[in-house]
Order: sequence, then structure tokens, then C-alpha cells
Amino acid sequence: MMKRWVFIIFIVSTIVIIALSKWQYESRLAAISDQAAEELNTVMADNGESTADTGAVEENVSVEDEVGEADEEFVDMDVHPLLEDVMEQALADSRPVEIVAFGSRALTDYDDTGVTPWPELLEEALAAHYGEDHFTVNVYSYGALMSSEVTEEDHHIEVAVSGGDIFLIEPFIWNDNGNLLIRDTIVYAETMAEAIAEENPDAVIALMPSQPRGISQAPNYINNQIVPFREFAEESEYVFLDHWTNWPELDDEEMDDYLDGVLPSQDGHEAWSSYIASWVMNDN
Repeated sequence: MMKRWVFIIFIVSTIVIIALSKWQYESRLAAISDQAAEELNTVMADNGESTADTGAVEENVSVEDEVGEADEEFVDMDVHPLLEDVMEQALADSRPVEIVAFGSRALTDYDDTGVTPWPELLEEALAAHYGEDHFTVNVYSYGALMSSEVTEEDHHIEVAVSGGDIFLIEPFIWNDNGNLLIRDTIVYAETMAEAIAEENPDAVIALMPSQPRGISQAPNYINNQIVPFREFAEESEYVFLDHWTNWPELDDEEMDDYLDGVLPSQDGHEAWSSYIASWVMNDN
């Protein structure tokens, strides 16, 4: 009987000791935790911070939401249906839509007369309409070179590998005028467009004529170059942007105000730019 009581007392004592040990261990952990929290608050206070700064995470989320809302507003704005995919891809990549203007001296202030060229005006117009940083316009101008020289020197390859979402090609028709037959100009134009399409399969590629001339000044240029090129471009797989519709009539004396010699004047650049911008905005 005595042995049984000794055994029972031993069991009870063991349980009490274990319980006390666990209580002491947990109390010690709680004390350590409180001390660590106190030290952390002291350090953060010394640095001018507070545990209340966890609200910064919420602020960051709200900023991201604002950016998302701005992007949604951009997506919801009018744009030509052909450009919707490239625009959405650019937004997904967090970058602007890249427009590439590829052509002759008509894309620049070639003679340093102080004009603002149409590609620059286009970028400004798109920024004014859609907001800053949604579109960029990169210019690849090859001066007075003929289309044959551009392709033989692989300049079209330079443009193709540069990459872009929208390519606006002015295939050197005025430079070729009097030097190449229009059928050759068309072959070179196709070569340029095909190289760009191969390197940029998702890009939108548009062809457009060089600057106009008055019918009395350059009847052969219009009838033998522009008319056949227009027929080719309209039947091709590419977009045809006939910006001539935004210039004065070919027999109108006002055309003189849109040209400075054989190149666009400021009025000419503005007419060209306005047409392209309206196309992008789906307002043609």
C-alpha cells in the first residue's frame, strides 16, 4: 500500500514540475518578445520612423491603382482599330508606343530653314491628345538618296532591326523621280516593307507618298510616279496613308505656300502631321 502512495505522489510531482517548467518557459518567451518590440520601437523612433508607417504600403498600392486607372483611360481613348493591339502590348510592357518614320529629307529640316518637321509635330500632337509618354516618334531620314541606294546600302535593314510598333514609310518617290522608273521604286518599297515586317511581325506598316507638287510644276511626277504608286499601295497588304488629301488641290495656287522649293514648308509639314495624327486618333 505504501509503495502505491509513493508511486502516486511521484506521478503528481512530475506533472506539477512539468507544468511549472512550461509556464516559466512561456513567460520567458513573452518577456523576450516584449523586450524585442521595445528595442525595435526605440530604433525606429531614433530614425524618425514609426510602426504606423505600415500605411506606406497602402499608399503604394493606391499609386499603382492610379497608374492603372490612367492606363485604362488611355486604352479607352479613340485610336484607329489597326493600332489597338500594338497599343495594348506597349501598355503591357510598360513602355510607349514606338512610331518609326522612315524616308527622305522630307522628314527633317533638311535645309535648316527653321521648320518643325512633321514627325516632331506628330509626337507633339499625340502627347497633347493622349498625354505625355504614350507615344514616341523616331526618325530615320536618308536625305536625297534614291530608294535603290537606300536598299543597296541596307539602310532599310537598319530601320527594321531598330524595332517599332508603327512604321510610316515614305519610299523616296520624289528622290527617284527622273532617276528610276516607278516600277523599280515600287519593288524597292516592297523590299523595305518586307524587311520591316520580317523583323517586326506584329507591327503596323504604312506606306505614304512623298510631298506633293503643283500639277503645273511636276505633271510627270504626279501622273507617272504618284498615281501608279497609289494604285499599288491601295492594293497591297499595307496601310496606305494618302496625306495629299490634307494639302491644297494640285492646281491651287495655295500649294506654293505649302512648299519651300521641292520640300514641305511649315504649312506643308503641318498638313502632313495633321493627317497622320488624325489617322492614329481614328478621326480621318
